[in-house]
Amino acid sequence: MRLRGLARTVDSDERHRAQPPNHHAVLPLLRDPTIPARLRPRGKNAGAEDGPSRNHPESGNRAVTGPTKRPGPQRPIAAEQAARCERAEPRVPVVLYRHRPRETTMAHRGDEGLLHTLKSVAAVLKQSEVPFVLGGSFAVYAHGGHSSDHDVDFLIRQEDVERALSALVDEGFTAERPPEDWLVKVYDEGRMVDLIHRPVEMPVNDETFNDTVMRSVDAIQMPVLSATQLMVHKLLSFSQHYCDFARGLPLARSLREQIDWDRVRKETAHSPYAEAFLVLLDRLDVVPAENKEIAA
Repeated sequence: MRLRGLARTVDSDERHRAQPPNHHAVLPLLRDPTIPARLRPRGKNAGAEDGPSRNHPESGNRAVTGPTKRPGPQRPIAAEQAARCERAEPRVPVVLYRHRPRETTMAHRGDEGLLHTLKSVAAVLKQSEVPFVLGGSFAVYAHGGHSSDHDVDFLIRQEDVERALSALVDEGFTAERPPEDWLVKVYDEGRMVDLIHRPVEMPVNDETFNDTVMRSVDAIQMPVLSATQLMVHKLLSFSQHYCDFARGLPLARSLREQIDWDRVRKETAHSPYAEAFLVLLDRLDVVPAENKEIAA
C-alpha cells in the first residue's frame, strides 16, 4: 500500500511538471504548509504574484533551489568598467559659452559709484541748462571701445564754469579750483569729476559741440565727443613729461574703424610724440601709415 501511494504521488508530480504552470493554481499550493516542499511547484515564475515567498521567514520552509552553476572567472571591477566604456557610444563634448556683454554697457567697466556720479553731474548740468560734452574714458566706453583710464571728464565752455559750479554745489557736490587753469573739479563722496574748459590748449567752443555724437550712457542720452577727437586729444596729451603710449593703444585699437586717421595726422602733425605713436600703430598693424594707404 505504501508503494502504491508513493507511485501515485510520483505520477501526479510528473504530470504536474509536464503541464504548463498555472499561477492561479500554484499560489494555493505555495501557501499550504501541509504540502511537502518536494511536491511544491518549481520554476522561474512560480509564486510570481503576491503571496509569501518560499524563502520568506514566515513560510517556515527551507529555500528550494535548483541546480547551481559553477561560477566562472570573475573579471576585476576596473576591467569591467573599462569594457563598458569601450562598448558605449562616444560622448560629444559640450562647450558652454559665457554670455558676453555688449561693449556699450558700463556695468563691468570701472567703478559703479563713478558711473553713478557721472549720471548725477550730467543730470544737474541738464537741469541748469549748461551745455556739456562727455569726454575721457567714459566717452570711449560709450563708443564701444576700451580705455586703460577710469575718469569722468566733462567739457564745458569757460563762460559756463561758474554757473556749473554753483549748480553742483547746491546739489551737494564739493568744488575745487586746482592750480591748473584749464579745469575745475567737483567731488561726490570722494569721487572726482573734471570740468574741462581748455583741453590740450584748445578752448571748448561751438566747433567742439558740433564734433559730438549722441550716445546712451547707462540709459541716459548725452552728447559724447567723437572718436576722432578723442584720439586727437590723447595724442596731443603726450609730452616730454608724460608719454605713456600704453594708455593710447586700447583707444586706437578698439575704435580704429570709427576714427578719421587722415584728420588725426593733420591735427597732430606739429607733435613729434603723436608722430611716434602713429609709427608705432603702423608697426603693430593697427592702422597703416599715410604713404602705405596712398600706395594701396
